[in-house]
Amino acid sequence: MRKHITLYCMFCLIAVFITRNIYSQDTWEQVFPTGDIPEAREGHTMNVIGDKVYLFGGWGDESRFNPFFYFLLELLEWHRILTSGESPQARGGHAALALDFMLLLFFGFDGINVFDDIWQYDPQTNTWSEINVNSVMRPAARYDHTATLIGDKVYLLGGQDSKGAQMNDLWVLDTKSLEWTMLSPIIGGSITGHTAIAKDGNIHVYGGVRNGPWLNTNVFTYDPKTDVWTSSVPGGSSMPSNNAAAAQLNGIVHLFGGCRGTHVGLNRKWDIGLQSFDLKSAGPERTLATATPFPPVRNGQYQQVLFFGGRNTDTLYNDTWIYTTDIELSAKQPELTENFLFFPNPASDFITINPGSARYNNCMIEIYSTDGRKVISESLSEKEKTLDVSGLKNGTYLISIISNGAVHSNKLVISR
Repeated sequence: MRKHITLYCMFCLIAVFITRNIYSQDTWEQVFPTGDIPEAREGHTMNVIGDKVYLFGGWGDESRFNPFFYFLLELLEWHRILTSGESPQARGGHAALALDFMLLLFFGFDGINVFDDIWQYDPQTNTWSEINVNSVMRPAARYDHTATLIGDKVYLLGGQDSKGAQMNDLWVLDTKSLEWTMLSPIIGGSITGHTAIAKDGNIHVYGGVRNGPWLNTNVFTYDPKTDVWTSSVPGGSSMPSNNAAAAQLNGIVHLFGGCRGTHVGLNRKWDIGLQSFDLKSAGPERTLATATPFPPVRNGQYQQVLFFGGRNTDTLYNDTWIYTTDIELSAKQPELTENFLFFPNPASDFITINPGSARYNNCMIEIYSTDGRKVISESLSEKEKTLDVSGLKNGTYLISIISNGAVHSNKLVISR
């Protein structure tokens, strides 16, 4: 009898495990983070650097934002970053991307002024610096444009100028020489509120509006080697929208929401290789929200996406959602070091770290303060290491162990 009960319990556990991994894909979950929740906004950006998601800017109903935040994936916590020195003016409708563990911010609009500046944020020093380019010719100030990275070059396309006129020009910034070059404009006229994705050395553009209010229904592909644009009609359920949130997962892009005359919650899975779209589970009905993929810290089988904010008609939001895709992680994906141990916690002067299943001869230990500054960084060359934390002030920190590209983090408290 006891044997039968044991077998039944094992069967139930297996069934729960299988059910979770089948039905957790293509699902939305609203999460309720703690910490410094950003105000409701639209037109902001989010970018992943390391194990943090950095959020900048956006428009409120009666304000523009330049407070800077990061989101801790492991702990589901928002934190406001207090940087030192100069910082970009408040704005929305800008573009941002991560390059060499830095955040680059391009142009934008504060409701009165349209900008043509470029800013760089360095998480190591927790400082912003304005980048001065070396070109006499440069793109006009704009917003609702895109900035797409290929190698060490950034391609800036379209948007609206200071008079609200739509634009069709394409520029490339060489991030080494800091020189702008004008390229062939996109065929078919002006474009704004679109999505631009780099794949296999080309740029693929979809959605947004063209030549006034007309939704862009085709995919336009730019080849930097030939400076030539081509157009194609995508297959499947494309259903374009303006100002959708986009998250790129290698050759797959998820487009969330946007405006099609009204705000929609459409979730379109775009296979760039096939130039085809499939409809997936609908999410929040928003425009000018933002989304970004991140490592699967809460679900180990499918790639996940973080979604924040946006507008629906007269309402702005500051809610946080996680969308679990149906894209399985590659077998080559590094495993997270789930049995990473450190003690004591709370600590005073020293902690002992055991990397668990991680390869300790290829590990880095990093500790961050709640404003995003890296305060300790050391390699781990033995199975167990004692780390001096006596120089840290009382408070809460994030401790991370990095092994072969995988990152596992936890909260560390210093108390004396």
